[in-house]
Amino acid sequence: MTYYQIGALIFSVLDLILAFLSYLIYLILSKIASTRITNYNNRNKTIDFLKQCAYVAIFVWLSFIPLVCSALDVINIFEGMIGMFVILTIGIYIKKGLEET
Repeated sequence: MTYYQIGALIFSVLDLILAFLSYLIYLILSKIASTRITNYNNRNKTIDFLKQCAYVAIFVWLSFIPLVCSALDVINIFEGMIGMFVILTIGIYIKKGLEET
């Protein structure tokens, strides 16, 4: 492996870890929000805002993986752009599905 490939691997793993931490934060905030609705019959706008930010952060961190790989010339720039587009499109599609339910 070249140094660029090792760097891409390290930064991709770092992006995956940050995406997983954002997912855990999203789950914790979702549990807090559902508990508040169940027990107190009210919604906290701050928790909803933070939950939305954590959701967006998941897909932003995941979309950085193709960006890092294309920046370090491990993959082609067009493949990196398409990968970022696909990941962000999946995030938008899931978000619309969550809003409908």
